Amino acid sequence: MEEILSKDSSYISLDGVNPNHIRLAGQERYIYVKNISPAQLSNDNPNIVRVQLPIRNTFDTIKNSDVSFILLGYDAQNDVCAVWNPHEVKQRLNVGKSVSFYSRLAIQQQARQENIQIRKHLNNQGEVLVFPREDLLDILLKIDALFTDETPYVAMGSRLRTSANAAFRLLCNKANIEAFAEYLRVIGLEPAEIDNATGIIQRLITSGIFTSKRRLFLSRDSIEGYSDIIAQFIKETEEYSHQYIWERNYGQSVCHYIDFLATVEEEQWPVAKLIPDEPAGIYDDYPAGGDEEEQEFEEEDAQEELIDWETPFEDKNGALTKIANPELIEQLKPVLTGEFKSTNSAIAIFQDFYGDRYKMLGFKGIVELLKAIDWKHPYTEISELSTGPRRKTKNVTLRVTYPDGRIIQHRKAALTYIEVIENSYPDLINEINILHAGVNIVSKELDPRYKGSQKPIKGGWYVMTNSSSAQKKEDLERISDDMELDLKVELVPLVKVDKSQRKASHRYQKIRVTFPDGRVIQPNKVSDTLLEVVKFAGAEQVYDLNINVAEMNMILPEPHPRYPSQCKLLPDGLYVNTGGDTVWRYQHIIQISERLRLGLKVELI
Repeated sequence: MEEILSKDSSYISLDGVNPNHIRLAGQERYIYVKNISPAQLSNDNPNIVRVQLPIRNTFDTIKNSDVSFILLGYDAQNDVCAVWNPHEVKQRLNVGKSVSFYSRLAIQQQARQENIQIRKHLNNQGEVLVFPREDLLDILLKIDALFTDETPYVAMGSRLRTSANAAFRLLCNKANIEAFAEYLRVIGLEPAEIDNATGIIQRLITSGIFTSKRRLFLSRDSIEGYSDIIAQFIKETEEYSHQYIWERNYGQSVCHYIDFLATVEEEQWPVAKLIPDEPAGIYDDYPAGGDEEEQEFEEEDAQEELIDWETPFEDKNGALTKIANPELIEQLKPVLTGEFKSTNSAIAIFQDFYGDRYKMLGFKGIVELLKAIDWKHPYTEISELSTGPRRKTKNVTLRVTYPDGRIIQHRKAALTYIEVIENSYPDLINEINILHAGVNIVSKELDPRYKGSQKPIKGGWYVMTNSSSAQKKEDLERISDDMELDLKVELVPLVKVDKSQRKASHRYQKIRVTFPDGRVIQPNKVSDTLLEVVKFAGAEQVYDLNINVAEMNMILPEPHPRYPSQCKLLPDGLYVNTGGDTVWRYQHIIQISERLRLGLKVELI
């Protein structure tokens, strides 16, 4: 390192060896060098490598100073270096006996072979920049531009995490609306203006647009700090205002809301009764409650009662025999009953609505269906459906395995579907043009009919989730084939418990775990069972499984902001989120055992 940095005349080594306190281009830095080594995970994936920070007394001094800290990983075999966000690294100093920062062997080899710098996002493992060793001086000179200090990550022990998350919860709290309306009345807005502004904010909350910009808001630690980024938020979301026809004073309404929240934060506005400490709707992946309160968990899809307007009218070959879907009928009505009728337009609407689902009908088959519509009585009564309203049932979920061994598997198949698409070049998937009900599964436009099923992801894209788990599997397989991603996509069973038994006895269920050495545990608290399994498996190994609970990794550097009581302290200073009901915890234990090959026998008692 010395020989490379000394090429710049401004370089001075001020103190220490490792960490080395230096000055370069007038800026002081601490540089700590660690060799990159295999992660030694239970899945034996040689591509996952890391450096580990130990606990050192000198790190406390560095952590409390204003001087930046740069962790420099070194791969001697490929003669390349890796750096991570200095802001995040510094916050994680001395938070555990060994804190890991990850990289990938494949990109280190590529950086050397092609003599390039590679920046790689590693999902919950953060981001790494890999480069040839000879580029070290160039990287250090522009490190502040490469990694800005405006990161949403806040490590354990930092005051920013509590306040940043509290501000964001306040922003997304629907209970604010009534008080916000009163605030607008006090500052002199007319009733119509108040209705418009409160409607805008309510949609921003309920449609998930505030949540989609979570990273932007979490880069500030208070409502007051939002004044720095609110113009950017408005600019990035104005397109939503047009899609929802919020044509009146969108930007001004958002600014009024932030001003209102600032008065709440400063306790100048009496809304304490309206704003609970733990607002619902932001982290609703599993139910809240006491540490051992068991609550029935059902998937979001299974809770929505949806009418199946197609299957009852399909023949044995899967061909549609009657158009009954009222949404499609509404679209067909203008072109088949208006002054200027157009069968070709109607056929196009039908094909856009169903995509390839009924391509076996051909031109003539679609025309026959269109002719059969009785426009005096076009709508089908629910009672006419032979099977009645159909409730989606979920006995399976999606599991996606990447070539490097990484697995994505959420309890909700839709979450797995969204995450895989988000990480697989949504712009290219959009060009594949996979349609469901006439809507591209990846689009930058919200469809009026299905906007509730279009979930926002990065880059301003939306993912259409209104399809079965089996169809989602087919979509991901097609994406994998077309883009040569080499994904393994599976439907795997969910644990099911008879609901009549569950309602009567779910508070009394326990989980029994038998370890390979014959040891058996069956604590009274099922959260303790999960805790013991994580201890046995190792927090770092479980972290690498990327099991999400309430929108965060199961393994956390500090308790979950919404569910702190559900988080249990592990020996290495990390926390495991044990939230959920008995069956959900049982499912997590099964998943940990299978994916880490622990050989556990797991039973519901």
